[in-house]
Amino acid sequence: MTRLPVKLQAEYKGTRPFVSYNPMNDYFLAMMGVPIIIVEVRSKGQANDHNCMLVQGASLVQLANGILVKKRKKPNFVLVAIYFDHNGIFRCYLIYQDETKVCGHIICIVPIAERT
Repeated sequence: MTRLPVKLQAEYKGTRPFVSYNPMNDYFLAMMGVPIIIVEVRSKGQANDHNCMLVQGASLVQLANGILVKKRKKPNFVLVAIYFDHNGIFRCYLIYQDETKVCGHIICIVPIAERT
């Protein structure tokens, strides 16, 4: 597990101050300190890794687009999120933000070749 180079804050059930945490992913690739690809591998029966990855991805997209707006640039950040499941299948998502919400589209589901 690798900690992402950002710390996220969230309001949880109306709590104040915000809850803060430093997300961890199995792997990630960053450019100029901003993750552009995050990867999760399901291990030891933890199926919630998939949902956590998508929530982290949505948060990262909003953060990156907020930074772009402050720098007077177009908020068009796209994050690639890849999830390997326990059946040897990986799912690849593009996560982005349109005018009203953060969207995620699955772009491929590929079975990994069986081992001999």
